Amino acid sequence: RGFVLVLAGAIWLYGLWGIVDTFLLQHLPGEQGAAAWSSQVSCSGPKCQDVITCTGTRPASFHFREVSLLIGHSFFGYWGILGVWHGYPTDLLWFGSYLSFLPLFLIGICLSDATYTLICGEYSLNVIDEALLWAFPNQPVQEAVKLELRDAMTTYPVHFVNALVHRNVFFSYIMVEAVSILLLYYAAGQVVAHAQFVSNGALGFGSNYDLGDWHERLTLRAHRKSLAESYNYSSTAPSHLPLDRRGLSVVGGGNGKEALRSHLPVDRGTMMTSGGGGGGGSELP
Repeated sequence: RGFVLVLAGAIWLYGLWGIVDTFLLQHLPGEQGAAAWSSQVSCSGPKCQDVITCTGTRPASFHFREVSLLIGHSFFGYWGILGVWHGYPTDLLWFGSYLSFLPLFLIGICLSDATYTLICGEYSLNVIDEALLWAFPNQPVQEAVKLELRDAMTTYPVHFVNALVHRNVFFSYIMVEAVSILLLYYAAGQVVAHAQFVSNGALGFGSNYDLGDWHERLTLRAHRKSLAESYNYSSTAPSHLPLDRRGLSVVGGGNGKEALRSHLPVDRGTMMTSGGGGGGGSELP
């Protein structure tokens, strides 16, 4: 429960902060450096086809990923918090389904980046951001290299960037995404397991039952059933019998009367009455 609560809270805060940072602080995710902006030549009109060129699609996968994650994290993270806090299995299953979908989403983004790299001969902004531009200082490359990639370079040619960082950047990108996919699948499994625990209980008897008070609950259920049967009989049976001045049901027989009191034991449709005088007990249908 604690793991799922922390996970849902972290995902919700990530999405919420991204939305606040974008709309209130006017900081767009995946903004290119000053050199990249200054090198762009804008066009207009029906003949402008820059959107489908390598230059136009370089930041596309990153923007699509960030916008999708910010919106999804904000909604589903909130549902996850409600599901954990209040014990709602449906909300937990929605949250777990979202986490199960994210690996497929990342695989699609990886395929898109691979296609871009093969066609254009350069890395997309998403590959550079995921593999090199980490928030941790001097990880995985020096800050000077990050500054050059972010602010000085206008494009990211494959061979030049690999030589600059002394590694295969796309392989590093695939490794980062693979670890993310494995962690997401693990987290989704934990969320679904917690939802099943909330819904069915530890032993499958339901969330409100366990072996500790099982006998007590069965005894209470039998006692309630007995009281209900006694009440049903006492509310119907006396209406067919004569009553004396004391309000007791009277059945003639033998040398006297036999009083039928409402507190006598009742056994599924028959009622035993105590005998009076010389007569014994009698059984009434």
